[in-house]
Amino acid sequence: MLNTKTCAALFLSLLLMGFSARSAQYTGFHDAYAAIPDKAAVFRPGGDWFPYPAYRDREAWDRLTGPFREQILKRGKQYLHFNWELQRASAYLEYEKTGDRKLALPEENNRKALIALTLAELCEGKGRFLPDLTDGLWFLAQQYSWAHFEHTKYQTSRRDLPTQDEQVISLHGANTGACIAVAWHFFHEELDRLDPSISDAVWRAVEKQVFIPFLDESKDSTSHAIWTGFKHPKGRRLNNWNPYCNHHVLTAFLLMERDPDRLLRALDRSTRSLDIYMSDLLPDGACEEGPGYWDMSFGKVYDYARTLCDASGGRINLLDSERFRRMGEFKSKTYLADGWVMDYGDGLPRDVGSAAIFYRFGKDCGSRELSDFALYLLGDPSHKRFRTPWLNLGQLDGTYRQLETMRYQKDMVSDEEARVREAGSWEEAFQRLRAGVTSEWYPFTEQAVLRRGDVILTTKGGSNGESHNHNDVGSGILLLDGLPVLIDPGVGTYVKETFGPKRYTIWTMRSDWHNLPQIAGVNQREGMSFCARDARCDLKACRFSADIAGAYPAESGCKTWVRSYEITGPRSVKVSDRFTLTERHGADCINFIIRGEVALPGESLGSLKARKNEILLGVRDFAGKRSGVVRVSWTGPVKPQKEVKVIDDPRIAKGLGKEITRLRFFSKADAPLSGTYSFSFTLD
Repeated sequence: MLNTKTCAALFLSLLLMGFSARSAQYTGFHDAYAAIPDKAAVFRPGGDWFPYPAYRDREAWDRLTGPFREQILKRGKQYLHFNWELQRASAYLEYEKTGDRKLALPEENNRKALIALTLAELCEGKGRFLPDLTDGLWFLAQQYSWAHFEHTKYQTSRRDLPTQDEQVISLHGANTGACIAVAWHFFHEELDRLDPSISDAVWRAVEKQVFIPFLDESKDSTSHAIWTGFKHPKGRRLNNWNPYCNHHVLTAFLLMERDPDRLLRALDRSTRSLDIYMSDLLPDGACEEGPGYWDMSFGKVYDYARTLCDASGGRINLLDSERFRRMGEFKSKTYLADGWVMDYGDGLPRDVGSAAIFYRFGKDCGSRELSDFALYLLGDPSHKRFRTPWLNLGQLDGTYRQLETMRYQKDMVSDEEARVREAGSWEEAFQRLRAGVTSEWYPFTEQAVLRRGDVILTTKGGSNGESHNHNDVGSGILLLDGLPVLIDPGVGTYVKETFGPKRYTIWTMRSDWHNLPQIAGVNQREGMSFCARDARCDLKACRFSADIAGAYPAESGCKTWVRSYEITGPRSVKVSDRFTLTERHGADCINFIIRGEVALPGESLGSLKARKNEILLGVRDFAGKRSGVVRVSWTGPVKPQKEVKVIDDPRIAKGLGKEITRLRFFSKADAPLSGTYSFSFTLD
């Protein structure tokens, strides 16, 4: 029997093979910073490095915002006469009881307004949006905390209601600080014309909420232990909080800090913190948190690197490296087809992300695959043109990314024109943008994307202790001719249980709602020690296998369970389970999650009737314009059943529709202790 200690040891051994994520410490940012001899001359207070024109340079702003003017002003007008929303004590206390995230909407709405009004005034430049922006900056300067309700609990009291004397830097609070810093950079002279006390109050608020707490090293073992990395709890991996918070904190310091010595202290501390995150990453370029969190993790590493490069006048440039290229291309590799993505972890099946940041990342790290992926997402085949990227004026991306999208737009248009010239026609250019994307194996995170013919198959090994983990070791996602066959339901709307001790009571987190077996009726267990072993991938043969027995607890009685996937033809895939149990406590159940109709043997799917030992799947594309029939056959002593699940979570329903079906194959309760189950999926 593979116990948890053995599994943990095997997982550690894998990390130590070849080159280790832990021993090969990545110290690039701080080393590059420390190597600059004249730091005080390079990094000067005042924000002169910021690569955008001054507010009064209207000609430059007209050029920069021109392609985006309509959407910027339309959004800005929505926030004229905005009623800046108070974070009420009663709401914090109610959130502490219920975890209802709607209670935190005022904090998010205020940041949306701040971003929209900043961009609208930069775009128009006539002062129309300044009164509301001034009200917002003044209002935010008076708040106890800029943190989300979910994050104030990291203060010493462990209560949700923020205290006046303790500031917690968290995802949302750091973002607000950076958005305020950008607005202050462009408009503080305008604010001074109204009353110098306004911009001074804003500066003091950023100092209180960001500067002082970030430099307070005592917080590394308390409220900031979750992200700075300096005194991170043993057994826990750093996640997207580190690059996300570090980039926003860095932006605020570089734009607003007045003290040269304190600015250098912040740079030293921030570069060291981000290097801890980088050294904690597995070295194959995959995002362990899943592609759904790429924008918030690897995307923020890119933002940080780009900002540090600009602020140093190019003296610190780590972007053009193999490591950054692989990190960036993880996003293009895990895009499947027709809007479907590999959505392991807290992702969504159709959450592609922002084309604009893919383009910038690819351009700066020298990856044509990644920048071409961005152009592909912007392609409009029906009109034979490339669309202008849509600015993400929500509250998570902040102001900085929107400015960067505008800054790179000229280069993007130039590359689009170049691709068409190279290909000779728009249609050919569009086809070439994804033609070179190949299969990929990430040996340390144990994730694979296999492509052959009309088949796109993704698989994973890994562990159930990954950040934003779902219990899904050994699961897979399958598309045939761009039609989704085997899916991962993704993650639902975040609720109190999502990041609490009841996380794995949520159905989307459980292994029986992934393409996985219940071994003797037992599901996988969460934790780093519950993991795969001997994960292998043969890219040439398009085959993946892993022993997933270690992902199940001892009560499953499982010694080995080798799950394998193989592309067996241009439109077919075989999924196999070879197992050995030491004892049997119940029936096995092999689960497959289907988006589409399921016809069991003897049932009909339209004019087709499923034969004995055959199941028909009616699959369709997201728009409902294309459909197909997948024939499922199997070997092994199992009987099929189906279970339709109505999707009542709007976040999941947006990507999957109103219902999904769980196709289940049950063995007998007294089935043999060893054997094989095999399933073939073939598109007609």
